[in-house]
Amino acid sequence: MHHPTNRRRARAQEATLSRLARHAAQRPDVQVRDPLGPLPRQSSRRVSWKRALQDLIAAHNERHATKPKSVSFKTQTERACSLFRCFRDLHALGYKIRNPYCLGGRHITALVKDWTAAQPRARRRTLSPAMVQTELSHLRTLATWLGKPGLVLPAESYVDDPACVTRRSVATADKSWPAHGVDPDRAIEAIAAHDPWVGAQLRLARAFGLRIKEAVMIQPRLAERPAGDARGPSGFVGGHLEVVRGTKGGRQREVPIDTPAKRAALEAAKALLTSDAQFLANPTRSLVQNLDRLTNVMKKFGLTRKALGVTPHGLRHEYAGDRYEALAGVPAPVRGGPPPDPSADEQARRRVAEELGHSRPQILATYCGNPRAGARRAADGSPPTDDASA
Repeated sequence: MHHPTNRRRARAQEATLSRLARHAAQRPDVQVRDPLGPLPRQSSRRVSWKRALQDLIAAHNERHATKPKSVSFKTQTERACSLFRCFRDLHALGYKIRNPYCLGGRHITALVKDWTAAQPRARRRTLSPAMVQTELSHLRTLATWLGKPGLVLPAESYVDDPACVTRRSVATADKSWPAHGVDPDRAIEAIAAHDPWVGAQLRLARAFGLRIKEAVMIQPRLAERPAGDARGPSGFVGGHLEVVRGTKGGRQREVPIDTPAKRAALEAAKALLTSDAQFLANPTRSLVQNLDRLTNVMKKFGLTRKALGVTPHGLRHEYAGDRYEALAGVPAPVRGGPPPDPSADEQARRRVAEELGHSRPQILATYCGNPRAGARRAADGSPPTDDASA
């Protein structure tokens, strides 16, 4: 004979099973745990926010934010570092988020308010508009991973003064080395005597408007194309340098070899190589080590933004300004040139933008400035300003 307590327990279990069966029939997509089975073991350890964020990054970081393609390792690294910085900032501000899925609008607001404050609590200094936009861009990507695509608003929505988060995309000051009182020929010659590889990289970057990574990764002997060999996407016919490795987004381009300076820089680079397939980099060092070596050599010779206001990228600005002047017939607006002919200006900007590896002619305003600024200076006789950068 069964004990009354056992009968009541059996009836309760039977009622529970019946109720769960009805619920399962209504929601077939939901898996119901058997109440009579063993309970799952609960772990006593709580997953840290760092582990949760790292798992999220590992699952999605390889993909582009909006396009069906993968991104470079550089982009993956910068995105991961940015997200960890943002969550550390939140913890410093008192938001102890343990689960990235709990990220909400109030957290984004708190971050931007602190980033743009005169005395930030989480960062050492107030972030520049470009840095704020970059951090928000990475957070916007994270929001799409979390299934919250509208979480991160435009930067202007979080501040009272939009100017503190607005990028300046038009250069108002010449960033080339000569504009800062540095003689590129003498400086590069001294560097080449100290390190021939770095000297050749800087010389090639200046002659062809290359990014530093492109100058380090280029294969000079294979990159040179003779006259009549139009193998690249732009169809340029004539002797040119084909730039493929190290470009942004893998965008291939050709830069014409049309001056003695370009030919001399290319031949000096080829003279260092022992094989046709060799890169313009010290073979005893890795890519990262060669890039670091160039930076360290620049510091050794005092060629830094802090000391003289110059960077290796200034050689690219010099190429853009010189090339624009050769094609448009007048100095670039950022160099105080007079208003150019609109047709010549448009053609020069399109051509120089292609040689720099950009698809939009408008990007040349970052290097050469806005022709309307030149027209205003010609009207009032004011010199070019020196207060902004792009």
